[in-house]
Amino acid sequence: MMTHPGSHIASTRLTLAAGIRAGLTGCAVALCLTAWIAASNDAMAQAAAPCKHDFSWSDPPALEPPSDICGTGDSAADFYALSWQIFKFLVWPASTQRGIPDTAKKITDAGPTTFESLKADWEIFRQNAEIPADWTAFPGSADPCNNHPNIEPGALVLANFNEFGDIAEGELGGKSVHMLVAQNRSYVRYQAFFNKKVFDTITGSRLYDSSAVGRVGDAPDGVPVPEATRQPAGALTVKSAWIELPGPNPIDPSRFYIRKRAWVQNPDDHECRMADVGLVGLHIVYKSPSRPQWIWSTFEHVDNVPEPLPESNRSYTFNDGSSLAMKDGPDDDFKIPRPVGAAGPGDPPRPYQVQRLQPITADASDLNHVQQEKLKELGSVWQNYKLVMAQWTEIGMAPDHTANPLIPTPSCAGPNMSATANTTMETFFQAQPDCSFQLTCMGCHEGTRRTDSIWSIPFNRNSPSGMSRSGSRALAIKSLQDLLQVLRTK
Repeated sequence: MMTHPGSHIASTRLTLAAGIRAGLTGCAVALCLTAWIAASNDAMAQAAAPCKHDFSWSDPPALEPPSDICGTGDSAADFYALSWQIFKFLVWPASTQRGIPDTAKKITDAGPTTFESLKADWEIFRQNAEIPADWTAFPGSADPCNNHPNIEPGALVLANFNEFGDIAEGELGGKSVHMLVAQNRSYVRYQAFFNKKVFDTITGSRLYDSSAVGRVGDAPDGVPVPEATRQPAGALTVKSAWIELPGPNPIDPSRFYIRKRAWVQNPDDHECRMADVGLVGLHIVYKSPSRPQWIWSTFEHVDNVPEPLPESNRSYTFNDGSSLAMKDGPDDDFKIPRPVGAAGPGDPPRPYQVQRLQPITADASDLNHVQQEKLKELGSVWQNYKLVMAQWTEIGMAPDHTANPLIPTPSCAGPNMSATANTTMETFFQAQPDCSFQLTCMGCHEGTRRTDSIWSIPFNRNSPSGMSRSGSRALAIKSLQDLLQVLRTK
């Protein structure tokens, strides 16, 4: 197994991890490990290709991502390689079937990506907990927009201004989430997507209805995730971050993957209008047979912020190129809800100064270079994107446990640690003086293990008309408050 930073592992966690290891190695291998993972792999094998450390961008992806990690999981490279292969699957031009790449196309061909053809969260969590339309159906109007414009099938609708989604004024008490503004004075807008495996679990257990979610039991360490919310191997969720392009500063639109004629929501009246948008960040969360606590990967555009050795004459999307340091937290003008007396971000809004405070690991950087060079040879815009981090548990095959005792890697978010944050989504999570597991992907999402680490399910506010709302959203909001308290006090 990989060497873990011992200074960040509590002795109690080491003891529990040793017990889990002993329990696994003490089992009959055929019963405890091989049969379990083989059954999961067999169900995915027909559509999925094996994970490879070296793969080509000239060849199309399989119809599903690789079923599991590359290699044995003893090396970070095994997880980084999987992350890049899932990225290839997601950014490949989409076919006419939702969630399926077009294997007749090339990576350089135009058209929406496969990840944009997945089900958006607003298509699933509908007003009055209406039953979501079939997986293959596309909505005819943009429900998140107050003006409800008619939209074409597969249209991209961007109606969230913070990474946590739909947060109403007053729900967080004295705590706040925030907006992010690029140097071209464009708001960052977010959209979450789910593949068919996640969609089927949500619809099959009526998890689009908050009253049904309220009946789901808890799942502390040692207890399986409830069957109603347990996602199968191959489940995939995506969160994307976008800015409007172009803008008043010299951000070069040709360096971005651009979605034309997207619908973007205005922050004041919540109506939507059409705009061309560029992708700046992509979170990928994938559940594999060997890692039921999910594998967490995040990608960014290479121009988001300077790295330790920035290139000269480069314009950055979230940094003005000066030596001005990043603040420890957002100004009141950008908070949601806005504190009393705060003037607001302005019109157009003032840009943020963002830095990367945690370095990308050398192994990830090396693999980035390899993939970027391949994409450069093909003339693909995806050469301008890079893997920032991946997080996984060193101990696999332990579905009844939370991530923390299984030795998550990286172990915590803090100074002098490798990158644990996407600068477009957890901008200030990296600015904390102490190391906190809660501020990593796994640590944050462990707060909703009862819904198999998917926050969109308990955050859903919709219940059938006439029924009182369940307490599931209130519990989710309380967990978010606790997380923001860690962020504020560290």
